[in-house]
Amino acid sequence: MNQVEVLIVGAGLHGLVMGKTYLEVCPGANLLVVDQASSIGGTWAEERIYPGLKTNNLVGSYELSDFPMDPEQHGLKVGEHIPGHTVHQYLHEFAEHFGLYEHILLRTKVVSATLLQDGSWQVTLNSLPISESAQPSVHNVFAEKIVLATGLTSEAYLPTFQGQDEFQGTILHSRQLAARAADLSASQNTVIIGGNKSAWDASYLAARSGAHVDMVIRPSGGGPSFAWPAYFKLWGFKTSLSRLASTRIFTCFDPSPLGYTGPFSLFRRFLHRTSLGRKILFRFWRSMDACIKKLNGYDEYPELEKLKPFITPFWMGNSLSILNYESNWFDLVRDGKIDVHIANVASLSKTKVRLSDGTILNADTLVYCTGWKAGPSAKLTPEGVMATTSFPTQPSGADSSLQVDVVESIYNMVPYLRTLPRRESNAPRVAECQCSTRKTNTKRPFRLYRLTVPSDRQYLSAKNLAFLGAHASIYTVMMAQVQALWATAFFLGKLEHLNAPNLDIESIEYNAIFDSVYEKIRRPKETGGLGDKYPDLVFDSLAYIDVLLRDLGLKVKRKKSFFKEMFEPYQLSDYRGLVQEWKRTRACTELKR
Repeated sequence: MNQVEVLIVGAGLHGLVMGKTYLEVCPGANLLVVDQASSIGGTWAEERIYPGLKTNNLVGSYELSDFPMDPEQHGLKVGEHIPGHTVHQYLHEFAEHFGLYEHILLRTKVVSATLLQDGSWQVTLNSLPISESAQPSVHNVFAEKIVLATGLTSEAYLPTFQGQDEFQGTILHSRQLAARAADLSASQNTVIIGGNKSAWDASYLAARSGAHVDMVIRPSGGGPSFAWPAYFKLWGFKTSLSRLASTRIFTCFDPSPLGYTGPFSLFRRFLHRTSLGRKILFRFWRSMDACIKKLNGYDEYPELEKLKPFITPFWMGNSLSILNYESNWFDLVRDGKIDVHIANVASLSKTKVRLSDGTILNADTLVYCTGWKAGPSAKLTPEGVMATTSFPTQPSGADSSLQVDVVESIYNMVPYLRTLPRRESNAPRVAECQCSTRKTNTKRPFRLYRLTVPSDRQYLSAKNLAFLGAHASIYTVMMAQVQALWATAFFLGKLEHLNAPNLDIESIEYNAIFDSVYEKIRRPKETGGLGDKYPDLVFDSLAYIDVLLRDLGLKVKRKKSFFKEMFEPYQLSDYRGLVQEWKRTRACTELKR
């Protein structure tokens, strides 16, 4: 297969959904999906699933709208979190059902993609050998269009510490928890670096295996993750974080500019632009904050108090954690099996970790739960392509000037974002925190129109490049489906406002810049947000989906009544048959012409 219509890089959720969507719109298309892993699934590839791994999602909320998961077949019950191995099996069944395997090449890495004069791509692929003694084979494929669908968890970020070469124990990244599970189980003194969801998972695994765990959390970062129960009571009603964040009335409590042209925009304006509205707004977020802190009992035990989040739920991004463990995580702290340290790692020695507050920890295993590098999953050439495709690059002078204008525009739209405290009183003051080994991100964040395509005229005209999953969201599946359909429509020239003569390049570029700058303000790194790298969506996920649906000419309000639209959570079933719905809509539009 030397020539393909579409090359999709990544066989995780986003890549699989893109493949299914494009083939549903264009049956028989010459399409290729490549992934360097040995199995499909991306984050849920078989080789990345460590013991006890579960989704933050409950049964029914991590499945494709057109291919519901059968709980009974997988031994699941309603209200349970889905085990990682079940997600992998489900994605395997999905790929089989929609005939995707015949289009997939595993153990294949994209070395580079070179843009040719005719707008197509010459892609160099490296087929990875099965055995260490075998040699990799390199070959070229020519693609009309490329989709980079590797998401945000493909390349690990690994900090370096003074004395690291002297350390005699095991060092691993959270990505290796599956492959190195035996090493973690054998550990006696495990130091976990980080406070995100993977750090909570690694701490639980090590402590349950008999190790003493020291969890080290940077004082200058976002602090410990918000740890949410699967269900909790708020104002006397049983609910969950996912239900709140997918219910229209509660999404209005997020200041996202995307929502000012969507459903209930007047109510949103009232909440964010009037003094009475802001009182209601802040009462909502404070109620959630008080609820979760009381449920987790941070003030009941000195060591647990260190896990009290540095922020309120208003600033919370996708570093949040769901308590989906077999036993009470906090009991491991109460029993002295996990100690928490708010400090930086100062240095390492043979068997010790020295912290910035002078504490010295015994360690035979270090687990870096330090996140992922934000960047391309493939090298794009020739020189200069990386910048014009909106990958993070050093900002130009023109960028800086425009960003100042955009910042003022955002603060005029949502004035309280300028003055609202970002960290709580229990959080260390950032200015007083000792220097961390983590480098400051001086690069601009991802800058993509609709978070999907470059805003550069060259690519908008050629319609030959798209990115899927270059964001974090609490609603991965829901967003993946709509984004894949939007990208398919874009490739086929079916988004009218992106076709000549309707193409307003200045408006599109401003829109892309506005979104990236807003994300940096809305999810700042001192709150644990990732907005300085890529979009980090929680209560604003539904508003983003609405924007894509409007571009596609599809119905945004998908509930049967005003009451349900306002108060009933959106579910994946609300988007069932979306591709066929779009095809019918397009057929009617073209017939009228």
